[in-house]
Amino acid sequence: MKKNQADYPVAMLCRVLGVSTSEYYAWRVRPPSARAREDARLIGRIRELHRYSRDSYGAPRIEVDLREEGEPSPARMARCQAIDFQQTA
Repeated sequence: MKKNQADYPVAMLCRVLGVSTSEYYAWRVRPPSARAREDARLIGRIRELHRYSRDSYGAPRIEVDLREEGEPSPARMARCQAIDFQQTA
């Protein structure tokens, strides 16, 4: 939304996405959920491990390291890695 606000009105973007403008503005000021905070922490750890390996570790090796540290399920780690990839691509 933020990227397109310069080109399109918020009301139009909300209509296309199927949300009301009031929902959008409420979402903007709402604090991050517990899951979002945990995902951000996990993404930070994934980045840290990748940097520590001099950018040589891929998803499988990072997953092994995270599992050894007691991190959550492989599905959650994969989701966070995908989110990180989308943010950095």
